[in-house]
Amino acid sequence: MRSRLPAVLAAVAAAVLLSAPTASADTSRSFSLWVGTKLTPGKAKASGTATFRSAKRNRVTIRGLVDDRCPTDGYGATLTYTAFFSDGSHNGNGAFDDAGCRADGERFAWTSPAGRAHVVRVVLNFYEHDQDTMRIGDFRSLTLRP
Repeated sequence: MRSRLPAVLAAVAAAVLLSAPTASADTSRSFSLWVGTKLTPGKAKASGTATFRSAKRNRVTIRGLVDDRCPTDGYGATLTYTAFFSDGSHNGNGAFDDAGCRADGERFAWTSPAGRAHVVRVVLNFYEHDQDTMRIGDFRSLTLRP
């Protein structure tokens, strides 16, 4: 009588492969933030995406555009972005446009360092600031989750 062990092992291996979790695709969240004219004469816009990388979600890439809109008012636009991780740590960066009335704004891209903890949220803070005193004018904040 032939051994059925090879057939059983093949069936078990196939079942394990079919039931194993597959790596999920990246998850992207878009954002569009405006600050207006309550405290400053001009407007500014920040837009882009936060892409949470891989099944582990241990990295995030944030890319987009910061655009300080006219009139030339002595204020610049700043976007800060901070990734918060499941172990309590955080890491971030920022982008700004203070060139004054440039039609194309400033493009940016940043990827958080990879670690063992996964990204639980990204906080975006967008504001206009006085270029001489750095006093903050109009302000918006947004939290993105994977």
